[in-house]
Amino acid sequence: MIRIPDDSIVQLARGMLYRGDYQGAMDSLRRVNTPEARELKGTASYTYAKQLVGNGQYGTAREFFANAVSHHPHPVARKLAQERNHLLGMITSGAIEPVSAMTGTLASVRVSRAITLPSETFAPLISFIGCPAAYRSGYDPERSDPLSRLIRLVKRRASGESAALERERAVERLGEILADYAYRETPILRDCDFIVPVPSDTERESERGYSIPLVLAAKVAMSSAVPLDTGMIEASGPLPDLRQVPRWARATTITDAYRGTDRAVTLEGMNVVIVDDVVTTGATLNEIALVLKEYGAENVYALVLAHTERSV
Repeated sequence: MIRIPDDSIVQLARGMLYRGDYQGAMDSLRRVNTPEARELKGTASYTYAKQLVGNGQYGTAREFFANAVSHHPHPVARKLAQERNHLLGMITSGAIEPVSAMTGTLASVRVSRAITLPSETFAPLISFIGCPAAYRSGYDPERSDPLSRLIRLVKRRASGESAALERERAVERLGEILADYAYRETPILRDCDFIVPVPSDTERESERGYSIPLVLAAKVAMSSAVPLDTGMIEASGPLPDLRQVPRWARATTITDAYRGTDRAVTLEGMNVVIVDDVVTTGATLNEIALVLKEYGAENVYALVLAHTERSV
C-alpha cells in the first residue's frame, strides 16, 4: 500500500478548506499528527463549528469547538471557541432557548412590501446587512402597524422601574424576531465570530432604563451561541440625536463619533456583526464598521430590526 506523505495530506487539506470542504479536510487531517496538521485542524474545526451552529447542529458543534480550543493557532479564536462551547452547553442543557426553536417568531410580525435596503449604501465597509421589516413613522400611512407602535413604545422614556422592566422584556421579544430572521434568512450566523451592539447615548439609555441595541444584541447572541462584546466600541463623546439631523447631513454629523477601545486589538482577522434597532441612512453603521475595519476586522455584517423607508 502506498503511503501518502504527511505534508502532502496537509496540502490536500488546505485545498479542501479553500474550497469550503471542511468535513473533507477534517477527515484527511485525522491521519496526520504533525504540529502543522494540528494547527490546521484547529482552524478547520473552528470554522466548521461556526457553520454547524448556524445550521442548528449544536451537539456536533461542541465537539469541533473543543478541538479548536486545543489547537487553533489564534489565541483570540481559542478564547471565542471556549465561550461558544459554554453557550452551547447552556443551550443543550435547556438553560437557553436556541434560535432554532423560535419557529414562527418572524412570520408573526412580518411587514409586507418592506423595501430592500440598497447594498451600495453600506459597501464596501459592510459585507452584508440583514433587516427583516420596516419601521413606519411620521406621515407614513401605515405608521400604526403593530411592530412600529411597539418600537416607538420601547424608545420612549420609562416612567418607573416596573415600566422599564416591562419595556425591556418587549425589546427582548423584538430580539427574538431579529434572531429568528438572522437564523432563517441570512448567512450571518454561520460565519460571524462575535456580536457588537451599537453604543447607546448614555442620557437616552438612562431615561429608558436600558439600551435597545444591547438588549437586542444580547438576545441574538445568547440564542445563537455567539459571544457578545460590549466593550470593544465606545462613543467618543456625547452622541448627536440624528432624528434632528437632515438625512443628507448625517454622515458628516456622525464622523468620528465612535472609537475602538483596548479590546479592539482582538479584531484582527475576525468577522463581526453590528446590531442596532432602526436604520435610516446607515451613517451610524458605516461609521462603526469603519472603526472595526481599521482594527483589522475581516468582514463586518449588520443586523437591524427595522428600516425607515416609507411604505409603498
